[in-house]
Amino acid sequence: MAPSRAAEVAQEHKHQHGQTKLEIAASANKQQQKLSFQSSSPGSFARDCTTLDVSSSSKRRKLDTPPLVDLADAPSRPAAIDSMYNFSTPGSSAANAIDLGASPTNGHRRRVSSVSRVEIPSGKTGAKKLVVKNFRTTPKSDPTQYCDLTIKQLDEALTAIFADRRPTLSNEELYRGCENVCKLGKPDQLAKKLLQRIKQHVSGDLKATPSAAAGGSNVQVLNAVITAWKKWRRQLILGGAADLLMAGRVGLPQWSATLFDATVKMCYDLSIYTHGFEERMLADSQSFIAEWADDNCAKLSLADYVDAANTLIATEETRCEEFNLSTSTRSSLLTVLEHQLVERREAELTNQDSMKHTGRKLQWKHALAHCQLRASFPKGKKEIVVSAFQAIIMLMFNTVAAGATLPYTQIKDQSGLPEADVKRTLQSLACAKLRPLTKHPRGKEVGDNDTFSVNEDFSHDRFRVKINQLQAKETREENRATHEQVAADRKYETQAAIVRIMKTRKTIGHAELIAETINATKQRGTLQPGEIKRQIDALIEKEYMERGDGNTYAYLA
Repeated sequence: MAPSRAAEVAQEHKHQHGQTKLEIAASANKQQQKLSFQSSSPGSFARDCTTLDVSSSSKRRKLDTPPLVDLADAPSRPAAIDSMYNFSTPGSSAANAIDLGASPTNGHRRRVSSVSRVEIPSGKTGAKKLVVKNFRTTPKSDPTQYCDLTIKQLDEALTAIFADRRPTLSNEELYRGCENVCKLGKPDQLAKKLLQRIKQHVSGDLKATPSAAAGGSNVQVLNAVITAWKKWRRQLILGGAADLLMAGRVGLPQWSATLFDATVKMCYDLSIYTHGFEERMLADSQSFIAEWADDNCAKLSLADYVDAANTLIATEETRCEEFNLSTSTRSSLLTVLEHQLVERREAELTNQDSMKHTGRKLQWKHALAHCQLRASFPKGKKEIVVSAFQAIIMLMFNTVAAGATLPYTQIKDQSGLPEADVKRTLQSLACAKLRPLTKHPRGKEVGDNDTFSVNEDFSHDRFRVKINQLQAKETREENRATHEQVAADRKYETQAAIVRIMKTRKTIGHAELIAETINATKQRGTLQPGEIKRQIDALIEKEYMERGDGNTYAYLA
């Protein structure tokens, strides 16, 4: 081969295998990748562009038709031959281009990123697994900065509360903030901030209202002070104590006996028990008991309602004793219970019994009521079983100092009982065998000038003691009224029996009517024929019946 021909073949081979770049076009729908060789000479692009299939192997693939070059016939030109098989590796500007002219690197793949790795298995496209690692460190918060932010939030909440506005944050978030500040070791700072804000509010906004009215009349100053006090008292612990008591009555998990006991003691220490806690408690108790009575009276029977009411009364009395509530609170609460549970429902209770049992009349006999009292005498505690009248008088001595006396006139006025019942009750308590009270001067009769006191020497072998009530003798007036009432009841009952007989028989003789009337009313006593004849005449006048022929009677429909 001539030297010119060999040079031409070498130049053509250089164009085919010289400085060539591979561009990869990845497609999700194609399973094979094609490499596109672009010649470094723009003028020979169309003539030298070749398309090859490349497998996943890192070895270079041979051409199907190798170039027919007879190197033996070529002249000895070392420079040209060396340049034929030495390929330059210029840096590519494309980030995803692969330089096939570079020497193989032991089959290692190119690392895509320092934080991710893409593995492409044979015959598959796309990423099999992508692992992303985060080497950024999380910055730690500064406790001091957190405490300052929390205290600022609490300060804003106090500002809203003092201005009668709702705080931006919820109560739970504020509580958590206080708890976290205390855990971080800064409870003193939080307490000082709270004390400072309260002092600022009392000496500033709260004091402004009374100070503005200082130049006015005494009534205006008093009104300003009362207004400021109501506002301050409403924002104290009274609301929380009322909510806690309501939780205990309803049975919510927020109820805590220890917390309620501490609240009552704090009210005593702050001297706001009577004018603050007691007023709020009685008002809430009245609303709760009224609602309870309305609900249970509508859905419970008479017997179940009475049992539930007794249980509620016992629970409230136990709460008063357990948490050492004052005597006035117990008395007022018991009055509310009796009014809401019994007095307001008296008509419903009596009407229910009248509807269930026809022909009966239900009356309240308060003199027959009885109860149990727990008394603390100097010689021991006793449980005394007394009547309702005796209990009324004995409970009046709870407000009397030890050794003090009550005059008879005061007992009569405060009890509201008839004079005869008051004297008889005092005789049973101060003049009988068991004497829990002492009469001054001693004697069996009670006079208007007598005084009474608690018997400090009262004692008994048993813990439970029953004190009998003296039975009153029936007077002539009471005896006459009783007989008149019995006669009236018997008259109406006799007329009803005669009417029932006439409805059935329509026509009946006189003797037969007398006999059947006696037989119908024999369970209530034996009637005289003359009384029956008078009732027959009364029914004839009322046109329930008429006389017939032959001493008979006919019923008028």
